[in-house]
Amino acid sequence: MLLSKHHFQILSHCAWVIRRTERNVYYIKYAFMDNDEYLFLVTDLCLVWFEHGNHERIQHNVKEQLGMSCKDRAASMLMYRKIKAYFDKGVIDCRLHVEPGHLKLFLPLEKPTGDIAALTWVFNCRVLDAETSEEGMTGPGVIFQYFILPSQAIVNYFTENLLGNYEKPCMKYFKADPCSPVFFCFV
Repeated sequence: MLLSKHHFQILSHCAWVIRRTERNVYYIKYAFMDNDEYLFLVTDLCLVWFEHGNHERIQHNVKEQLGMSCKDRAASMLMYRKIKAYFDKGVIDCRLHVEPGHLKLFLPLEKPTGDIAALTWVFNCRVLDAETSEEGMTGPGVIFQYFILPSQAIVNYFTENLLGNYEKPCMKYFKADPCSPVFFCFV
């Protein structure tokens, strides 16, 4: 599975949400589009998982996860709006479960009350391929574009503009001798 360039562009405008678990830190990006589709991207900086939700995907998930029939578009759009409303609140309280090739993100849409069970939506994200000869973004390509490249740009800017010449006026703020350990920790 690959991330299309179009989906990559849409997600590039979305902020990362950090979700910590006992064993790992996950970075989540999501987008809800005008055509009632959603994009969900998750990474632990080793692997990248992705799910593209549309009308058919929502129908399938409602049948598989909730055991309900969802035959018409109106019913699936009701579920889409419920999921979107949860994310519009800004707080993502979810559980993550990693399986070979998949990541499941359990999202409680409603809290359990009394004898009534909670309504939980499960995002079934598939791992992105590590290599490809086709058009699209691989998992390592996504990590490079979203994490490594921006980090490297910051380091390059800092190194070239602030530390390139220790005689520059900006160095007075560091108050470090070029031979001191403090100076070398910035290099």
